[in-house]
Amino acid sequence: MQSQFTPAQFSSFSGRFDFERIRSDTNQIQSKFSNLRSFQQFFNLQSLSKPTSLANVKQRLYHNFMFFFSNYLLIFTIFSFYALIKNLLLLFGLVFMIVSLYLINSIRSKEIKIGSSIKLSQTQLYVFVFIISIPILLYSSAFSVIFWLFSVSGSIIFTHAIMFEKPMELYGSDVV
Repeated sequence: MQSQFTPAQFSSFSGRFDFERIRSDTNQIQSKFSNLRSFQQFFNLQSLSKPTSLANVKQRLYHNFMFFFSNYLLIFTIFSFYALIKNLLLLFGLVFMIVSLYLINSIRSKEIKIGSSIKLSQTQLYVFVFIISIPILLYSSAFSVIFWLFSVSGSIIFTHAIMFEKPMELYGSDVV
């Protein structure tokens, strides 16, 4: 059996690898984290207090989600990396699925010839990747990791947003 791989296939794959898109995605991520507030401001214990009313809770949530968005995103990202490092099978499953889908999507021809008699379409390759990935993700407890991630980061973020008092100089700037 002779392999059907040719160097031209690799050059067409590498030619479609878009560095400008990677740069724009990197710039977009950097812009999300560019508004990080200082740790002294984020962990200021003098600004923590119990809200007086439900309207005060709503006002604090709105203000703090806007003001500390980048910090909250950083907390969620840190917990996400922690969850992936602690569950290597989940990390393997996600990397396998993302890389496989990217490679299938980068194929220009509609069919792939394997050997002399087997031809697979892109749709069949997608189905094959999902047939392999779903048991890996289920075995790695992906749903419990997602539940843990949202419950832990959500409880920390909501607790901070509710308990953190808005600075006094900003009280007159809200239009209700």
